[in-house]
Amino acid sequence: MHAPLELAVAILAAGRGTRLGGPKALFELAGESLLFRVLRTLDAAFRELAVPAEIAVVCGADAERVRSRLATARLGIAASVVANEAPERERTHSLRLAAAALPPQRALLVWPVDVPLVAPATLRALTREPVAERAYRSPFHGERGGHPVLLGAALREELLALRDDETLRELRDRATTLRERIAVDDPFVLLDLDTPHDVQRALRDLESSGRESRSS
Repeated sequence: MHAPLELAVAILAAGRGTRLGGPKALFELAGESLLFRVLRTLDAAFRELAVPAEIAVVCGADAERVRSRLATARLGIAASVVANEAPERERTHSLRLAAAALPPQRALLVWPVDVPLVAPATLRALTREPVAERAYRSPFHGERGGHPVLLGAALREELLALRDDETLRELRDRATTLRERIAVDDPFVLLDLDTPHDVQRALRDLESSGRESRSS
């Protein structure tokens, strides 16, 4: 089995995070920022599979802070920052900015930063096989689909034409899209951090899972 030769990765972190007290990229969970957790997972999975990838982090008001932190961080993986000057717009706007900033004709991994606890094994399951041009590949835990999702190159190009009020579901549900559901034993693909209650739940679930927490 062979991994895709090249990937583009869009980490979506432009939300205001109002209910969490500020932008989410540098929000810390158990001593580590959400962004650095995502990047560490990408590094662990891609290093093992030898997947070359270019990564864009789309940020809003905290773009310069994130850029500064990335410049001094000791990470095994590099990422560029794309500033979203209109973070009040829908997430699809951030997706278009990321897709335009990344090398063309690559499959695109879309990862919201507020889903930060996905296991490296889940990411390996998503990316170890080549992805078809019109594939929409997503992890499923039980009967529910989660994040991150992987788009074939053709769908990546089509997302550039989506309106702000359209989401990735528009691409997913097209008759011409090849739906690929990857079953994973990872409830964290469903855990979305939007509120303090979500954070407390994440801390409980992280502790009960026995996964080690590292600080960034």
